[in-house]
Amino acid sequence: MAGVSLSLLSPFYPSEALSKGVSVSQSGLVMGMAFIATIVFTPFCGKYIHTMGARRFLLVGACFCGVGNLIFGFLNKVNGSTPFFWSSLLIRIVVAAGESAMTPAAYALAAQQVHRKHQGKAISLAESFFGAGTIFGPSLGGFLYEMGGFQTPFLVAGLTLLLLSGICVLLRRQDRSLFRSG
Repeated sequence: MAGVSLSLLSPFYPSEALSKGVSVSQSGLVMGMAFIATIVFTPFCGKYIHTMGARRFLLVGACFCGVGNLIFGFLNKVNGSTPFFWSSLLIRIVVAAGESAMTPAAYALAAQQVHRKHQGKAISLAESFFGAGTIFGPSLGGFLYEMGGFQTPFLVAGLTLLLLSGICVLLRRQDRSLFRSG
């Protein structure tokens, strides 16, 4: 879902931004901001993942990413090119911060699930799924945009991330109770 969230807006955001009076270069900056913010946030997340734990980073990152997507879905209600541009930029940074926490946590958790001999394979598989999400994100975003308009791709992505976060919390609690009772 981090990969999907990263690329979801690419087929339709530029035209929506142009209709709000945002320039093509500003639109490109908004789309590229996720990558810039990821470069800034990922080392920070990597540094503190051991103190807070990979599971917590995954959950917090997914929540940031999910809420950011939900909020981004309501940007079409913002009037004026300047507020639309700055709101887009700010929310994109929040989403990227969530992605920056989720991705290294997912790799760490994938490596913990297998024998040391197979950790590289597990990390490669997690990276492959991130790449698949990035590849299919524009198609999914375009499809959802055609089905329901600007808000639909972001609401679906945001709610899916929050739903998956909730499932992870429930599984985590169940996991703890299994270890305590056994």
